[in-house]
Amino acid sequence: MKKVLLLGAGLALALPLAAQPGAEKVLGAAKSGETHIIVAGGAQKALGAVRTMKQAPVATGTAAVTPRFQAPSLHASTTLPEGFSLIESFEGWDGQTSGWLPEGWTLRSEGSPELTDLESWGISGSNATFGISAPEGQYMMGISFATNEQDEWLETPTIEIAPNYELKFSAFIDPSFLFCLDNVDWDNMAFIGEPTIAATLKVMVQPEGGQWTELWDAVTPYLNMGLDELLYNHPAAWRNYTISLSEYAGKKVKLAFRYVGIDGNTMYLDATSVGLPALDELHYSGPISTLYFGYGSAPGWDALNLPLALYPVFAPITWTNDSPYSNATYSWSYCDPASGAWTESTDEELTVTYVPDYSTESSTRNNLFYPPILNGSKEGATPGEYQAPYQYFQAGGKAEIMLSDGLWNGGLLPFEQNSDEITFLSAEADFGELSTPITGYDKNTDKFWYSQTFPGETNPAYDAYVDGILNFVYPTDVPLVVEGANVLARGLVSDDALLTLTIYPLTEEYMPIMDSPLATATCSGAQMVKYNPVEFSLDFITVPFKFDTPAVLDNSVPGYIVLLTGFHSDKVEYFAPMQSLKPHETLCHGYLYKKIKYDSDEYRASFSPLANITGPEGPCYNAFCINLDASYGWLRTETEEADLTSGKPVQIALDSYRPGEELSFSGHDGITATATGRYGETVLSIAPKGETVANGTLVVSAPGHKLEIRIKGDNAGVESIVTPGAEIEGVYTLAGVRLAGPEGLDSGVYIVRYTDGTARKIQVK
Repeated sequence: MKKVLLLGAGLALALPLAAQPGAEKVLGAAKSGETHIIVAGGAQKALGAVRTMKQAPVATGTAAVTPRFQAPSLHASTTLPEGFSLIESFEGWDGQTSGWLPEGWTLRSEGSPELTDLESWGISGSNATFGISAPEGQYMMGISFATNEQDEWLETPTIEIAPNYELKFSAFIDPSFLFCLDNVDWDNMAFIGEPTIAATLKVMVQPEGGQWTELWDAVTPYLNMGLDELLYNHPAAWRNYTISLSEYAGKKVKLAFRYVGIDGNTMYLDATSVGLPALDELHYSGPISTLYFGYGSAPGWDALNLPLALYPVFAPITWTNDSPYSNATYSWSYCDPASGAWTESTDEELTVTYVPDYSTESSTRNNLFYPPILNGSKEGATPGEYQAPYQYFQAGGKAEIMLSDGLWNGGLLPFEQNSDEITFLSAEADFGELSTPITGYDKNTDKFWYSQTFPGETNPAYDAYVDGILNFVYPTDVPLVVEGANVLARGLVSDDALLTLTIYPLTEEYMPIMDSPLATATCSGAQMVKYNPVEFSLDFITVPFKFDTPAVLDNSVPGYIVLLTGFHSDKVEYFAPMQSLKPHETLCHGYLYKKIKYDSDEYRASFSPLANITGPEGPCYNAFCINLDASYGWLRTETEEADLTSGKPVQIALDSYRPGEELSFSGHDGITATATGRYGETVLSIAPKGETVANGTLVVSAPGHKLEIRIKGDNAGVESIVTPGAEIEGVYTLAGVRLAGPEGLDSGVYIVRYTDGTARKIQVK
């Protein structure tokens, strides 16, 4: 189905060489609709709309906007597919009935009789206070923590276990609150003595006629972790769990989710199933040029919580199956470009070309489609499917969407900010000081890079520092037209600071051609958008740039870089450029532009990938928050020739992403051309300037696009240029200036030279 749209920065990364994060880091700004800052101090409790939930030691602000979109819900099937004995996503609740449970499920409390209903398992909707929503559908099971003893059982119906069956479920569990936090040295972020388990989630099994046995305990993977590691594992999203049930093959059993302990934290459960192993590693890759809706330029890093990718129109888009399974059968389900209906394909790769949709005002601006689904099946496993993590992709246009309060405009990023989140890289600083931004600048950043580049050296002739940051941008068959960008950072910047953004093309060896910039813009500290709602130590900064002339990124070169410089300056006290938290699967888009001096008075430039730095999720195949103000446009017509032999004006239908008033015209001096309208209603008007018009070509242009229309005129005098049996070598003015050809000549006298060596003087009337 096509485009069903319902309106409605993680921890700083650890560094190699034993560098550790400092006391202040950005946590989950884009994901939750809030900005969180890690601070030293005790655990804080906050009240949610339905259930009380503890937060890791954070202070919350309002730097990000309230979510404006809600994705459509997915509901579990009402019939069990082959290979399953249980599927439950708790979607049968009517939203009102107290104590509702799915058919056959039961509750049992072995805890304190003083517990409230919320302190045992119960149906729950989204917890907007903490940004938690069901991973599948609208509802989930939840349980609040209590200061009385809890031993709360949520039991499944009796089910039959076949060979190779597994239990799968999704849970929201905060590892740090699996342990008691009363014995913590918050200054050193460490437990005092041995950590004590506070409350945990267990999975229990009971064979028919037998006793309950423990299968799994949520606390087990965290028993040997320190407090820092537990806080790094603070859940930014739900996690999926799989438990083998092979030991119970051929038996009937009941399963139970058992919350047990005192003063732990609220947990949520959803998407439970018992069945054959699924093809969990089904996967496809999209084009490396894929871009996503990012952030706008409004204060506070305005962003949508709807994951959206952007692809061009009138160009093939290819998704490649890179699943690891042999002897599997695959197929694709995808949205038909014209109708939007789901269509099937068995091709190894899926290649589709999309076109604009002018059926409604909304689809004209936001031509949305679901990403394709890769289906897989294999003997001994349940059929599986994979769909890209963005909710929709838009075909053509730019990152803009109409909301109830007006048109939202954003930039384009090489990562999806809702799922990948944002952060900045920092290294430990002296006690009481801000952590050092190693990809930006403060008073300690140069010292850090000197020590990393020249370990153990103290030679004053040596030097190394970060002079800029950059993102790679990969082209498609349709030019990407970039009119500017906005860059996100945390920092303290003087009004007289001056930052520069430049786009450079790459050689075939993927080296920047630094002497051939495509576009350059500057932004002063006074022009930056600074936001600090609750007097954080650092501003939330948006650095806006606007190019005088748009940069056209086409496929004439293998790629481009967008380079930000100028923050290495005494006008900048602190500058920490934001980047994606989660690494890309294969590509490192972000690089550091460093200057290094070694045994010479000359600095040399060095381009260093972020992947050289290791974070909690592995090498940093990340990208910076350089939001491109860019679009995939188009300019087309079905008309190849305009006949002006009658001397009267003609009109030609165009299909133009740019308004007609922004189109330019060249190539023929004997006519006038104007255009009005936009999209499929663009009209080109062509009229002769004089009584006669020579044959020629009209070139219609927009940034990144052009088309040619032949002009048919009376061409008086030009026919006499052509001599039977001879080819024209060239046409020249009497001053000897060679012209483009015989077409479109203005009135006058010309010299025509032929390939047989002869020449003639002709007159065009």
